[in-house]
Amino acid sequence: MKKFLVCCIALSVLSGCGVLPSGDPPAGNLADNRTEVKTRAGIAGHLATRLSLFMVEKHPASPWMLAADPGAEAIAAQAVYECGVFGCPRVEKSPLRLCGKTLADGWEFTFFENESIVWSEKYVEEKAEK
Repeated sequence: MKKFLVCCIALSVLSGCGVLPSGDPPAGNLADNRTEVKTRAGIAGHLATRLSLFMVEKHPASPWMLAADPGAEAIAAQAVYECGVFGCPRVEKSPLRLCGKTLADGWEFTFFENESIVWSEKYVEEKAEK
């Protein structure tokens, strides 16, 4: 039975390598980074989760700043409220900043550490049917 299991694993590993195409992977993003959350409450919840996970993992208790236009700031403020203790204090000047901008069909939020983008999400709001 052990020999059979070892053979199955070996064949799986060997066959998996033959499925990948040769050469370098294509440059740039391979997928559009649009999140499937559709409501404002869902967007704020998803953003709160992303922000909390990042802050807990990388910068626990570090201050950060929010730079957003008025349309995006309401959603970001709700996300920060939902973060609770993981939201960390907001300050006016920090190398960590959450930037938000309103798009024609939704919002885009980008989190910067110094001048490097750490993560970015685009959210499309589902319009209520008339």
